Amino acid sequence: ELHYLSGQYDMDLIVGDAKMANSFLWNLGSLELDLPEPPEGASKKTPAVETDPMAVFKPKAEIAHIFRTPEKRPPTALSYTFLAFTILPFLAFLVGMRLLNINFGNAPTSGLPALSALAFHGGLASILGLYLLFWLKV
Repeated sequence: ELHYLSGQYDMDLIVGDAKMANSFLWNLGSLELDLPEPPEGASKKTPAVETDPMAVFKPKAEIAHIFRTPEKRPPTALSYTFLAFTILPFLAFLVGMRLLNINFGNAPTSGLPALSALAFHGGLASILGLYLLFWLKV
């Protein structure tokens, strides 16, 4: 709709796609339109779309983001207290093993079995270390 706006109108053919390497803009021509005056009671509106084709490439208005306020966190001392309570069963397990004189004499001491056992227990220790680092957010 031209909204009864007389003047010069340019006709362009745009051929292109996001995947097309050589898209182009072809000017088909321009028209000089002399449109009649709007009828009684009709208002002379301005077009909703901007008439400048290069307006697409102008900078857009800045978008301002509003982030949520962070949730309240418990005091650090309380967090470390619960950390101690979660480590306490593991420490009790180690003390219990020491008090029961667990025999590690059957553990492999040389060759591939020793290397496999060492790699397995090293992997478990590294996973527990990562859990600790994640917990403490280091």
